[in-house]
Amino acid sequence: MNILRKELRLGFKPFMLWIIGLFILDVAGLIKFTGVSEGGASMSAIVDQIPRVVQALIGIVGINIESLSGYYSILGYFVMLCACIYAMFLASNAVNREIVDKTYEFIFTKPRSRGYILSMKLIAGMIYLTLFAVLNILFSYAGLSLLNIKEAITNEILYYSLAIYLVSSLYYAITTLILTILNRPEKGTLYSNIFFFTTFVIGVGVDMLEKPGLLRVFAPLKYFTPAEIINGNFNVAYAMVSIVCISLCAIFAYQYFSKKDFKAVN
Repeated sequence: MNILRKELRLGFKPFMLWIIGLFILDVAGLIKFTGVSEGGASMSAIVDQIPRVVQALIGIVGINIESLSGYYSILGYFVMLCACIYAMFLASNAVNREIVDKTYEFIFTKPRSRGYILSMKLIAGMIYLTLFAVLNILFSYAGLSLLNIKEAITNEILYYSLAIYLVSSLYYAITTLILTILNRPEKGTLYSNIFFFTTFVIGVGVDMLEKPGLLRVFAPLKYFTPAEIINGNFNVAYAMVSIVCISLCAIFAYQYFSKKDFKAVN
């Protein structure tokens, strides 16, 4: 438990910075909806003139920006991107902090197994990731209350927050696996970033295609699309895919971590 408390304490300041950004994105973003809705047809016309590839990049393909649910889906997409990047940051700290700080000889000489130490570190990261998703719900409701809008999008908020939690947890698990496989932290970080960028590009490709088929499997950011959520559908199949992938990554990460050759960064 001392390891868990230490990890939570070290991660608190970065968490607060991310939460401030989340608050601004949710609340300030929702407050701006009034201006967008008043723009009406002019805003829709502007969106229609934007090339589809640009729409795909910013997550507005096929979205009616005039509706509150459609507008919120844009915010949900950006929150998901932020959550995934934050998840990768948390995974990097969980696996590589001692190597970078050159304190691994101290912590791994304690009468605790490597598996226990990794578990405490990953639990700390998941606590912060869970709080991020919960606060996204609270901040979204706070923004709506400031707008005093009667239109109810409770299901959309909950579905998006669950989607954000699952997808960010998936990136958290995959990044953990990559970092445990590679001995050098800089290479692990590089490959993790390449993986994120690659899946982001694939996600853009999914939005560009009318029927992406199996390509969507390789684009976690598109596992839960705005069209499905706005229609009240939460894709259970991709939720199961996420959970299975998270579980497999965790199993293999523990195996690699138990055999990892720790070398401090020069």
